[in-house]
Amino acid sequence: MKMKKLLFISLLFITILFSSCRSDGKVKINYTTIYPDTTITTETIVSYKYVSEDSNSVWLRRKPYLNSNRGSNYIVVGNVHLGSTTCPIRLNSYEYIE
Repeated sequence: MKMKKLLFISLLFITILFSSCRSDGKVKINYTTIYPDTTITTETIVSYKYVSEDSNSVWLRRKPYLNSNRGSNYIVVGNVHLGSTTCPIRLNSYEYIE
């Protein structure tokens, strides 16, 4: 009886551990694109997968951040590049959904 209880507790612990280590998620992002004559605010839901080159970058890449490459500005979250434009972008807010 004691062995069954120990087995049940260990399986429960392993299930919780694996469910908390998912490799994808959804985030609601609100950002503003600043054009020369107007400003457009966009709110969108993005599904993404975590990107990691080493063990520490998984948690850093989960958070949306602004990036630029050869004059194109965009928002990066996981493996998704969002809002690519040459105009400035302002990240207003984000909220994790899953």
